[in-house]
Amino acid sequence: MKSYPLLALLAGLIATPAWATDPADPGERAVANAGRLNGIALACRAKDEADRLRLAVIEHAPKLREIGELFEKSTDASFKEAATRPCPLPEALRMESAAAVERLRKIFPPPG
Repeated sequence: MKSYPLLALLAGLIATPAWATDPADPGERAVANAGRLNGIALACRAKDEADRLRLAVIEHAPKLREIGELFEKSTDASFKEAATRPCPLPEALRMESAAAVERLRKIFPPPG
């Protein structure tokens, strides 16, 4: 079976809501960025970073379907894109992931 990566990419873009590709809300941007980094971590087999990012979204972001979908779609798009690029240095990915986790903590502080 022939693969048509451009068609798959275009189909993904058409099916992706606008807020998933360019969220205006700071919280949505933080979740989308965590998903982007999660996709890179998964593609580059950086399991610890992927786990850290996923858990940060679970622990800090609101428990809304839209948030979960945004994280998953950002992860998926980034994972596919990462396959076409070299992986970042592990320390660079660690630092960027730590900053993303801290951003989630600041934007979504614990209640109370």
